[in-house]
Amino acid sequence: DEITKVETDIRVAKERVENQQAIIKTIADAKTNAIESIQAKILANDAEIRTTEGKIDIILAEVDTLKAGIENKESIAADFEKAKTLRAKLGSKIEECEHNKVFFHENQVCPSCTQNISEEHKQRVIDEISKRVELDNSKIEDLQKVLNKLNDQISQINVITSQIADKTIELST
Repeated sequence: DEITKVETDIRVAKERVENQQAIIKTIADAKTNAIESIQAKILANDAEIRTTEGKIDIILAEVDTLKAGIENKESIAADFEKAKTLRAKLGSKIEECEHNKVFFHENQVCPSCTQNISEEHKQRVIDEISKRVELDNSKIEDLQKVLNKLNDQISQINVITSQIADKTIELST
């Protein structure tokens, strides 16, 4: 009877050991699976990080290239303002010349010294004024061409600035 009891105790102990070994194996397998899953996620995240860093580098390079296209923004704006000022000054000169032309057409006597103004002198002055007006009008046309080119450059700069803003937004998302 005692032998049977000992044999039963041994058999129960063996079953317990086998059950514990099965539990240990299950836990070890689960641990291994969990580690492998985490490592796979880490590899996927590393790959995504490298891809994203590559995209960021490309966008930053594009922004640098775009910035190079607008380095002369301030000088273009300054040139534009100078050209507008010159055009306004030439316009004022032309108005003054036209006023003087009207004066010589309408007046026979100098209002300052009350001397008569000869027709020959009047015509010479009017011809000189007309030449100046013609020259200044030509200069205004040239300035207008320059203004148009500068305006086109300013428009291009605004497009590039918008593209830079878009790239900056793309970087932040």
